[in-house]
Amino acid sequence: MDDAPHSRVRQLGPLSKELVELALSPLVGLPFTGFYKPLFAIFEFGDQRPDKNRNGEDVTFADWNIAFSCSWQVTKADMVVLGSNDMPWSGKRKRRFFQRTTPPPDPWKRIRWQLANEFFDVADKGNLRVVSVSSGSAGAVSLQLTEEYAIRAFNADSGFYGLWTIRNLAEDYAFTADLRPEGLVAYEIKPT
Repeated sequence: MDDAPHSRVRQLGPLSKELVELALSPLVGLPFTGFYKPLFAIFEFGDQRPDKNRNGEDVTFADWNIAFSCSWQVTKADMVVLGSNDMPWSGKRKRRFFQRTTPPPDPWKRIRWQLANEFFDVADKGNLRVVSVSSGSAGAVSLQLTEEYAIRAFNADSGFYGLWTIRNLAEDYAFTADLRPEGLVAYEIKPT
């Protein structure tokens, strides 16, 4: 017998600005407390709680996260600090997404590296909170943070269309925005 929890996926219909802002509204007031990039970029909000990863190692996770498999950027005063296009590739070998301790040799990339380190330093001190959320065309989202930072996700004109998902881990709830060119669709995932 299968003991795994089951979820129910329900299509909510076309993705609208109002639906997106309602889904993101629980983040307002929460601190930004984590970022990791296993495959998607995952930003965490709320207090970190101890947990175990699938390898049984001790880790922490926040109650809320938002994962982007579409293009995304962290900006400060509309200047890009870090983004999905910062994933370095060298031939067939994949390198780490962002290394805080190793500055790139290119002087222009080094400026962005310094800006990204400043962002993570401010975040590590617990000084970043979500001030507001907004939605634009084609499923684009913006989370305005304190200290003039923002986290933005959007579909680039590259022909690649992705999705983003906001999750409440404590309640096992998720809201997914599917950004397909044939139509933007929203899904809700709840335990059964």
